[in-house]
Amino acid sequence: TVTVGHGSVAQMGDALQFLGSKLFALIPTEGTVDRQLSAPQTVALELAAGQVPIPVVAEIDAPGRVTPCQRFEVVAADTTGVAGRPFNASWTLTCTGPDGAELGSICSALRPFLEQNTLHQTVLREVLNDAISSVPRSLLPAEVVLVYALRVTNWL
Repeated sequence: TVTVGHGSVAQMGDALQFLGSKLFALIPTEGTVDRQLSAPQTVALELAAGQVPIPVVAEIDAPGRVTPCQRFEVVAADTTGVAGRPFNASWTLTCTGPDGAELGSICSALRPFLEQNTLHQTVLREVLNDAISSVPRSLLPAEVVLVYALRVTNWL
């Protein structure tokens, strides 16, 4: 059930348009076939009686270990949520050495390649090699831990 808020200019049967996180009514312009956007509308979304929302569950598959010469993928294609509606996917990446110390220069080199609103991340070996080479050899640990975190939300 969608309820348009108090004082709304939207009426039953009006076309509605989402722009970013706001909802607008498309109001006919008098004397033309054009429509203009209203002020943002207040909307309440409610589940029908007896319905229980399905939780969104992010499932990430990634290799456990890669070498600098490998391309690797982080895939969350098995992520599930509400009634097949599209997800908003937000990725973060942290990079640490085996002792837990943050390796900011490697992360800084890899973060621009994070693609938001997708359930699939690919890191090309050239990008990984460039990121690793951004750290002086004397400071580079034998192992670098990349932690990808995914937050998925559903508009309902």
